[in-house]
Amino acid sequence: MGPRPFDRGNFRGRLQYRFRVRPVGRDGCKGPWSAYLVLGSPGPEEPPAPSNVRIFQRSTNRLVVDWDEAPDPEDPDRRRDDQSWFIVHWATTPDFAQVYRRERKVHRTQVSLRVPEADEGLTFYARVAAVNDHGDKNVRSAFIPATSSGNSDPFATPDGVQVGRAGRDKPTFSVRGRLRVLQEADSHELDIDEAMTIRKVRARVRAAPTGADIILRLWKNNSVLVGTVTIPAGAKRGVLDGLSVPVADGDALTVEVAQVGSTFPGRHLTVRVVMD
Repeated sequence: MGPRPFDRGNFRGRLQYRFRVRPVGRDGCKGPWSAYLVLGSPGPEEPPAPSNVRIFQRSTNRLVVDWDEAPDPEDPDRRRDDQSWFIVHWATTPDFAQVYRRERKVHRTQVSLRVPEADEGLTFYARVAAVNDHGDKNVRSAFIPATSSGNSDPFATPDGVQVGRAGRDKPTFSVRGRLRVLQEADSHELDIDEAMTIRKVRARVRAAPTGADIILRLWKNNSVLVGTVTIPAGAKRGVLDGLSVPVADGDALTVEVAQVGSTFPGRHLTVRVVMD
C-alpha cells in the first residue's frame, strides 16, 4: 500500500499537531517509527484582552467581576469555547502587590468572590487577563483593572469595593514575621478620637500556629478587658463578636499577645476592631 495524503481539513490551523508514522507489513511485522512531524502552528500570539471589566457588590459579603470577551480579529465567528481562557486576580490593594485570590483557567465572563467574615471590612480590587490556550499557556494579554462602570484601559486606576456590614474597621495591631508573646504595654496603641461602640474583633495570620492556639486580649486604657480572641492551632482566623463596649474620645486600645503556637508560633498577625 502506497503513502496516503494527510487531510488537515478538520484540524484548526492555530493548533500544533505532532505525529509520526511507521510501515506495517502484510504479515504484521512493524517497521521503525519515523521522526515526529509537525502540522500547524502553536499560536503563541497574545490573545485579545477583555473589555468592559466591571466590579460590583452582589450581597453583603459577595463581590462580582464581569467582562466582555474580545472577538478574535482573524476569525470573529469562532465559538466561545475556542477562544482564550481568563485569569482573575483579587487583591486588597490597588497595586496588586499581593494577590488575595487567583482564579485560573476561567472559561466564562463572570466570577464571584465570597469574602469570609474575618475579612469583612476590607476593600477589594480585581483585574482580568486573557490567556492563550492554543499552544503556549504562558502567553496572556495585559491585565485590565476592574472599575464600577466597566473599563478597557490596562493603565486605568481600579475601583475598590469595601465588603461588610456597616461599621468602622480600623487596623489596630500588626506584627510582621514570627509571633512572640507581647504584653499590652509593649503593643501599639489605637487612639480613639470620637465616641463609638466596639462590636467585633477580628484577627488573622498569614501562617497558622501549630502545637497551641494563639490567644489575644484586647484592652481599653490598659485596664478594662474588652475580650479575648483565639486563633486555633492549624487555623488562620479568629473572631470575637456580640460585643457592645463603648469607647470615648481620648481612650486607647491595645492588644496583648498572651500565647502563641508552641511548635510554630504563627506569622504575620493583623487585628482589626469593628466599631460604629
